[in-house]
Amino acid sequence: RPGLGLDRARTLSVGTRKSGSVLPTEMRRSPRLRRRSTPALARGARMSAALLAIDGGNSKTDVALVSGSGDVLARVRGPGSSPHDLGVEGSAALLDGLVAQAAELAGLAGPRHCAGHAGVYLAGVDIPRETAWIEDAIVAKQWAPSVVVENDTMALLRAGTDKPNAVAVVCGAG
Repeated sequence: RPGLGLDRARTLSVGTRKSGSVLPTEMRRSPRLRRRSTPALARGARMSAALLAIDGGNSKTDVALVSGSGDVLARVRGPGSSPHDLGVEGSAALLDGLVAQAAELAGLAGPRHCAGHAGVYLAGVDIPRETAWIEDAIVAKQWAPSVVVENDTMALLRAGTDKPNAVAVVCGAG
């Protein structure tokens, strides 16, 4: 798709043969979202990508590292990562492996401190308690100094508009 920098992106599919869609190069943040900080990064660690974007569904997971200018530096696809299916630690471990692969494809030293912000949108993260559990596990991975974790439907809403009211149709769960 034009403007997404896919001609320059390195792409890897893991655990699936389907070719996939590209995550949006910008995920708008609602003012109501709280950002979590990773202490080690807040002390000035060097970052290499502006955004780590994760779309984790029931049947597949897409991970992208995006530059500040919107170019996709790397993109990886893997199996579903819903905490309902894998548990919180299993989901976080699967995501960490995919982020490590994306960081390697982008030529970064590793998954730790690989981006300035991480937007993590996962299937099955529906209520505040679930969000807090997976958010704690993801923040501990230290991918970025700020992290937003929400249901994967929110990624679609934020990609389409920055208006407070929007409608989107999602056909998911495999």
